[in-house]
Amino acid sequence: MLAPQLLRAAAPAARVLPRRCAACSSSLPRRPWPSPHPRLFTSSAPWSLPPKPATAAAKGSRVVKDEDIPHEVVVLVDPATKGLLPPSTLAGLLASLDRTRYAIQLVDAAHDPPICRILDKKEQYQREKDKKAKAQERAKAPATTPGAGGGAPKEVHLTWGVSAHDLEHKLKKGKEMLARGKRVLVCLGDKKRVAVKANQDVRQQVIRQIQQELAGAGELSARPANREGLVVLDFKPVAAAAAAAA
Repeated sequence: MLAPQLLRAAAPAARVLPRRCAACSSSLPRRPWPSPHPRLFTSSAPWSLPPKPATAAAKGSRVVKDEDIPHEVVVLVDPATKGLLPPSTLAGLLASLDRTRYAIQLVDAAHDPPICRILDKKEQYQREKDKKAKAQERAKAPATTPGAGGGAPKEVHLTWGVSAHDLEHKLKKGKEMLARGKRVLVCLGDKKRVAVKANQDVRQQVIRQIQQELAGAGELSARPANREGLVVLDFKPVAAAAAAAA
């Protein structure tokens, strides 16, 4: 008969029972929470950056500058030689610039690497300011300086066989333009599909009639000129001639 000590040694090891709930003596469920160190990269779902918001380049802006340039490596135009400098990263170029004064503008995206240039904001502002001022001066020139003859001249087309009545009627608008300080071009030519051309005497007579009709409002600024088969008389306002003489 085996000794009690051997029986205890041969008995199977005691099973470790799970923890029990004090209230219902049931096994406590495992917490479903993830590991405190989740995996950021998996083989089934590759990680990628979220898409960038729409920028000026994506929206088709005509001028693409600074962070809106969709390229990592670019080449700059040398301001002194107008040649191309060695390629550089866009981020490095932007970090080296005084962003309050300068910017980087994309010039040629088709080049490899894309070509950019340094943009001086102060100079660009001054150029745009000067351009706007000149446009305003041109717009005001006919009204403020009636003798300057600014703007496009008014053209009046006549034939050498024009009647006195038609001549007076067609030159009426020309006289109004001269009074407003604008130049008037009177273009004279033969009628279409006419075999007999006006001789020199007829032409001189018509020119004298035109000068008489426009007398007091304008006068010839130069000798009659030939342009594409037409004789062109360039009349300038009388006020302009008086101001030039003074």
